[in-house]
Amino acid sequence: MTFSRISKQDVFVKLRRVAVENYAQDSSLPPDHWFWDKKISGGIFIEHGVHFIDLVHTLTTQKCKKVYGCWQNRNEKQQDQVSAMIVYNEGLIASHYHSFSRPGFFEQTTIRLVYDLAQVEIEGWIPLKGNLQALVNQSSKDQINFMPGWHVQDVKSIECLEDKSRPEGWGTDTHLIHNKIHSGGVEYEADELISGRFEIPQSKSQVYGSCLQDILLDLIAKIENDSHQMEVTISEAIESLKIAILASADIKKMSE
Repeated sequence: MTFSRISKQDVFVKLRRVAVENYAQDSSLPPDHWFWDKKISGGIFIEHGVHFIDLVHTLTTQKCKKVYGCWQNRNEKQQDQVSAMIVYNEGLIASHYHSFSRPGFFEQTTIRLVYDLAQVEIEGWIPLKGNLQALVNQSSKDQINFMPGWHVQDVKSIECLEDKSRPEGWGTDTHLIHNKIHSGGVEYEADELISGRFEIPQSKSQVYGSCLQDILLDLIAKIENDSHQMEVTISEAIESLKIAILASADIKKMSE
């Protein structure tokens, strides 16, 4: 089972928070490069950030409610830092930060996902590896075990854990006895806290090429058979583009 399907099927319950941090180098982007011309590229969110917005949509069925954007200009022509906050209809708040102003040595992309019963940190603009920590029962544990490249690093019984989130004397937690977990105002049952790492063994280029092939094959299948259910529909892609445009429009409005 892929991670996106685990996420959409609420194995970790609700996705509450996404934080995308993307630091890219600009050594190959001189001031006269087309990338900086918004009439050609549309700006960072439309040319680049839209893919990360789309990635979030592969992890949830929640719908966008509000978009807020802001920016930082290096000069009149080069808008090299952009950020957006996206609010969804079932409690998800996603933030996206993209910078094209760093040395190549510091180029890095991290994506943090926070669910009711799990937290995940993913590395790479093509996500190849990451760390997962989750409160699980037997059913959710079984589903995680089918995730490609998954390796368990630690498993602890809830009854053996100590919640140190509050100073001594600030109340007691019943989950140590009854395996009760509270998150988002809802009570859940979990047996274990599991930690592990997942990693795709192929190179970035191999995964990128394979993804492009799968997208084209999916599109061709839809053209040849209208009843074919695409992994990512055209309407979903348009929705991500709309959000990128809204973030960019907010940026434009604020800069005037």
